Amino acid sequence: MSAHLFGRADQTAPAALDKIPVSSLNLVLNGVFDSGSDSYALISVDGGEQAPFAVGDQITNGVTLDSVYADRVIIVRDGKRESLLMYSDENSGGTSSVPPLPTASAAASSGNSFDISRAQVERQLRNPGIMARARIVPYGGGGFMISSIPPNSLFTKAGLRRGDIIKSVNGEPLNNYSDAMQMMQSMGGINNVQQLDIEILRHGRPRHLHYNIR
Repeated sequence: MSAHLFGRADQTAPAALDKIPVSSLNLVLNGVFDSGSDSYALISVDGGEQAPFAVGDQITNGVTLDSVYADRVIIVRDGKRESLLMYSDENSGGTSSVPPLPTASAAASSGNSFDISRAQVERQLRNPGIMARARIVPYGGGGFMISSIPPNSLFTKAGLRRGDIIKSVNGEPLNNYSDAMQMMQSMGGINNVQQLDIEILRHGRPRHLHYNIR
């Protein structure tokens, strides 16, 4: 893990950034979320699906994410800093293959349905180890991105994956922490919840997940 765990966006002047050579690696920067210590980048590796990486994460062997900016990220390869510019039609030489984020009205009308044990939910909420390893952060395009998810946890059993972007719960949009807090307050706790409908974006495509909590 990089020693610069919290990024260095305020330590490099724009002119100095332009002097950092552009990386020749087969990496594509599709998006960024720049928020100081909670900065992330959506990067495709070797033509694969895009995935979120936090500052300090290893992107591929010998390559770590060093810092995040609005139009680029800085990576470290073998101890040397390189730039990875934001993907666009202009710098890709072709038509963008990254689909635009759909609006809520474009979401599919059906999705996966899950039966969830209320007792299991309560047990995992009381487990600080599992909850600490699950990380959900605000996403720059609206909603909350799941950037880290423990294996064999309630999150995975509920059909959620790393990189999913939660857009709404029971039809209520989640654009920021205020929306999330209001949603939680309106539910009144897990004991009062019987059904949940969650709209997510997965690889840029809308999907609905339905939960029966018993």
